[in-house]
Amino acid sequence: MSKIPEHSDLVRYDFECDELNGTELICFFEYEEEELGSTDEYGLKNEPDYPATWTLQYVYLPDGTDIFGILHEHILQEIQEAAENYFETQQDDWKY
Repeated sequence: MSKIPEHSDLVRYDFECDELNGTELICFFEYEEEELGSTDEYGLKNEPDYPATWTLQYVYLPDGTDIFGILHEHILQEIQEAAENYFETQQDDWKY
């Protein structure tokens, strides 16, 4: 039985990590929708637009061990990029 904590407010993404002998890492991301800045009556921007963002919050081994704080930065970057690509192409699968 897995001991992965529940993160109902986050989006799960499973990542196969080649550098850890193909171990599947269970990752959780916070999603913030894009924000469109306000405009004046002439259509000029008062505030900037902000794109949607995905922020990696947790990374677990299959046994539930949290390894987010000990992963090398380039592995975290690989996870981030792979997840963003997945989420952009599979939006219907992750929307809550």
